[in-house]
Amino acid sequence: MNFQTPGVYVREIDEVAPARLSLSVAGFVGQAERGPLNCPQLITSWGQFSDIFGDFTGYSYLAYVVFGFFFNGGDRCYVTRVAHETAKRAELTLYDDKGKKVIKLRSLDEGEWGNAVNISVESGSARFRIILRYQPGGRLLREEVFDDLSMFKSDERYFARVINGEPEEKDYLSRLRDGNSILIHVEDVRLDQSAATPPPPEVLAENMDHGADGPRNLPVKYYTGYDREGYFRPVQPSEKLFGLAGFEAVSEIGVVAIPDLIIPDFYAVIPEARIPKEGIVFAQIPVNVLKPDNLKTGQLDLLRHCEKTGDRFAILDSPRGSETGRGPYPIEGWPAQLGFSQNLKYGALYYPWLREKEADFGGRDLLIPPSGHLGGVYSRSERERGVGKAPANETLQGVIDLEFCLTDAEQEILNPIGVNCLRVFAGRGLRVWGARTLSRDPLWRYVNVRRVCLAIIKQILVNLQWTVFEPNDRILRDKIVATLTLFFRDLFQSGALAGTRAEEAFFVQCDEETNPSNVVDRGELITRIGFAPARPAEFVLVTIKRLAESLSVSEQRL
Repeated sequence: MNFQTPGVYVREIDEVAPARLSLSVAGFVGQAERGPLNCPQLITSWGQFSDIFGDFTGYSYLAYVVFGFFFNGGDRCYVTRVAHETAKRAELTLYDDKGKKVIKLRSLDEGEWGNAVNISVESGSARFRIILRYQPGGRLLREEVFDDLSMFKSDERYFARVINGEPEEKDYLSRLRDGNSILIHVEDVRLDQSAATPPPPEVLAENMDHGADGPRNLPVKYYTGYDREGYFRPVQPSEKLFGLAGFEAVSEIGVVAIPDLIIPDFYAVIPEARIPKEGIVFAQIPVNVLKPDNLKTGQLDLLRHCEKTGDRFAILDSPRGSETGRGPYPIEGWPAQLGFSQNLKYGALYYPWLREKEADFGGRDLLIPPSGHLGGVYSRSERERGVGKAPANETLQGVIDLEFCLTDAEQEILNPIGVNCLRVFAGRGLRVWGARTLSRDPLWRYVNVRRVCLAIIKQILVNLQWTVFEPNDRILRDKIVATLTLFFRDLFQSGALAGTRAEEAFFVQCDEETNPSNVVDRGELITRIGFAPARPAEFVLVTIKRLAESLSVSEQRL
C-alpha cells in the first residue's frame, strides 16, 4: 500500500482469536497394577484409569491421587506407569494337533497381573474365537471376545490384525476405540505362515504364566527419568525417555506430580518383616527416623523438569509426618531443603497429608499425599474462574480428615515461607488455605501469577507457530499484534491482569522499533509483550523471537 498520496486508507487485518489452552491438564507418574511402561496415556475419567492401569494398590499412591484428581474436578490427565526393568510379561503358547507352535500370546504389559488373564479358544472348521477373561482372585474385571478369526494373513479377520490392531496403537484409548485388545498381544509363530493352517485346537480356560512385577522398591530415578543432570535409561542402548522425562514430549501438560517419591524413604526405615501384606502404604511409618532424602531429590528433579519445559508447574507433597517445630524434619524447614534456585517459581508445596476413610480399607489407617486432589482443585478453579484465580479457598472433596489439624499460629509461620496449608474450618469443611509458590522473588510469590505467565508462554508457543516461514513484513507483524491483543484482552476481562483499562494491563509491540533492519537481515522477528499480573501489580516483559524455522520465548521483569 502506497502512503505517499494524502487520503484515507483502509488495511484489512485478520484478527484470529487464539484457541484457549488449559494449564490444568495434569501429568502423574507412579507404579500401578498394569498398563504400558514409560508411555504416557491420556486419561479422562477414573473408569478409564482402572481399565488401563488397574485398581488401588498397597505399593503405590498413584491410583489414590488420580482418583482424588477426578473427584475434585480434574477432567484430563496423562499417566505414566513405571516399573523395574526385570518386570516380565505373562505368556501362553497355542499348539496345533501335531504339537507345532501356531500362536504365542503375551500380556500387553509387564507384571504379575498377566497371570490372571484366562484364555479360551473355540474352533470351527475354518474360523475360531478367542475369549480373554481378566479375573484376579477369581473376580472377573474384564472380558474381551474376538469372533470369526482366521489364520490367513490375507483375510480381513486375520487374528493378529484384529487383536493387535494394524498399525498397533500405543495409545490405549485408541485401542479401546478400535476394538483391539488391551490385555494381550498375539504373534503368529507358524514356521510356514503361507500354508493353509486350520484353526488352533480348542482351549478351555487356560491361564497365562511367568508374568512378574520385579522389585517394587524403586529408586527415585525410575520415577523422574533423570540421573545426575542427564537422562536415566536402565536398559541400554535406548533412546526412550523414562518416567517424568517422558512428559517432555507432551506439550498439553500444565501441572505435574509424582506422589510415590517418598516411598523409597519408607523402605529405607521399615524392615521387610514389618511391611504389612497389604503393602508399604499401609505400614506404620516411624516418622521420627524418616529421612526424606529421596523425596528431596525427586522434587528437585520435578522443578528442573518444569524449568526445562518452561510451560508447566509442579505440585509438591510435603514429607509424611512432618510437624511444625518438631522432629528431625519440621515442615517449616522443608522449603530451605529445596535450596534457593530460580526454578522454585515453578512449584508449590502443600501440607499436610490427607486421611482416607478407614472403613474403605478394611479398618486400616491410610494417609495419602495431597497432590492429586490439588491437581483437581487447580482444574476446577481454572475451568470455573480462569487461570488468574488462585487455586485457594477451595473445598477438598473425598477426604475425611488431615494428618494434622493446623492452627492460625502455625499458619502464620508456614505461609510466609511458601508452605500452603490445608485447613479444617467448622461448618466449611476441608479447604486449601494457601496459594504461594516456593520462590523468594516477590514477583513470583503467588501461584496464580506464575500460572498466568506460564499460560501466556504456552499460548504464544502454540498459537504463533503459524508465523514460522511466513514473510517478515508489516502484514505479519500486524497479525501477530492483533492475535496477541485478543488473548490479552480476554485475560484482562477475566481479572487475571491488573489495571482499570486494558492499556494499563498489557502492551504488545511488533514494529520497526523491535525489528530494525539488522534484526530482519538475520531472519528474526521480535515481539515485545508487557503485562501486569493482578497481584503483585508489576510488569513482566516477554520477548518472542521468531527465527527462520523456530519460535522462542524469554521472560524478565520490566
